[in-house]
Amino acid sequence: MAGFRVTGIHCDNAFRSVMEEIENNFEGSHVNFANAQEHVPEAERNICTIKERIRAANHRMPFDRLPSSMVFVQALNEPDPSNTNAPRTLDCIYLRYTPDNDQGGHELLHLATNRIITRRQVTPIPLTPAAIQAVHTLAEISYHLYASRVFLLDTQRSR
Repeated sequence: MAGFRVTGIHCDNAFRSVMEEIENNFEGSHVNFANAQEHVPEAERNICTIKERIRAANHRMPFDRLPSSMVFVQALNEPDPSNTNAPRTLDCIYLRYTPDNDQGGHELLHLATNRIITRRQVTPIPLTPAAIQAVHTLAEISYHLYASRVFLLDTQRSR
């Protein structure tokens, strides 16, 4: 660990099983477990700081509603046949890397169709006003679909 020697660790009881193993295997280290209903003040302060920064970042976002992921990308589109006027890139929100095959790939939410697609190459780009509007539209559609499902469930239960 870059020449550092850890001599003391303060933690909650939730980490007892892991920390006892560390204490037993590393000579000279001491683990202090907080009592029940007590916390490690430094850790609690760090958690509060992280929550505060997330709230501040959330208020700076240009969205009314947020999807689960917000990396905006241009996905390589390779139409077949290739001599058409079809777009060569697609506006998407990045969902995840898919190691389902040897080449790898990327799972994306295509903003124009609201469908999940897989592409082999993506390029992260800054959010554009058109992308922001597309996200708002998708959020509204999702909200109305979810709200109507809840309403239908309520109606069936009241009978």
